[in-house]
Amino acid sequence: MRCRCSRPNVRSRSSESHLAGVAGPCLVGRMAIVGRVRELWRYPVKSMGGEALAACEVGTLGIAGDRGWAIRDEQVGEIRGAKKLPGLLRCGARYRSEPSAQTIPAVDITLPDGTRTASDDPEVAARLSRLLGRSVTLWPRRPADDRDHYRRAAPDNPDLEQELRQIFGREPDEPLPDLTNIPPEVFEYAAPPGTYFDVYPFHLVTTATLDALAREHPVAASTRGGSGPTSSCGCMTTCRSSRTPGVT
Repeated sequence: MRCRCSRPNVRSRSSESHLAGVAGPCLVGRMAIVGRVRELWRYPVKSMGGEALAACEVGTLGIAGDRGWAIRDEQVGEIRGAKKLPGLLRCGARYRSEPSAQTIPAVDITLPDGTRTASDDPEVAARLSRLLGRSVTLWPRRPADDRDHYRRAAPDNPDLEQELRQIFGREPDEPLPDLTNIPPEVFEYAAPPGTYFDVYPFHLVTTATLDALAREHPVAASTRGGSGPTSSCGCMTTCRSSRTPGVT
């Protein structure tokens, strides 16, 4: 499937008047329009800043090349992201050529100090290890049958509840998220084998959610391109514009 960003078209006054009375999603033929894709983001390296796309191929593994690379913590023997290695969020990554569902090209990485390294740089592991303060290596996505590559290591904290609170950033008085809908394999593997996603290959975030987060964390909102949504969608109740009051 091919996906493109689209800004809402300007509609005529008569069209606006008709749509203003719509209480729910617009219907075109037999399909309901619940929103418009405003931005598409791809993240070549898990937990590093990514790149905005004008169009992309979407398949069973999400956007082609999304999370095509990941960091492996060699001290524990596990694929890890920013929940355990927050320094990754200060890096950015871009593909040198366009990936496909079958191919993961070399990736260029910008470090926090502005210097660059790359997946084919012999020193990339050493440079990332110095940045993160741990022995790490950079890996392209491996086949799903390489189970040992994806297998989880022992928890850092033997107290499982405390380990989960650290992973999800929960305060002592906050409940843990409901994990009953999480695929069982995610408890055995650091990512679904054959991928580097935490759980699912596609993440949809509404512009209303991003706007709410921006009000709470203005500084974070100014640094777009972090390891956030794969796409952002302005869902609307009138379908007039993703900036129309009633965005959800």
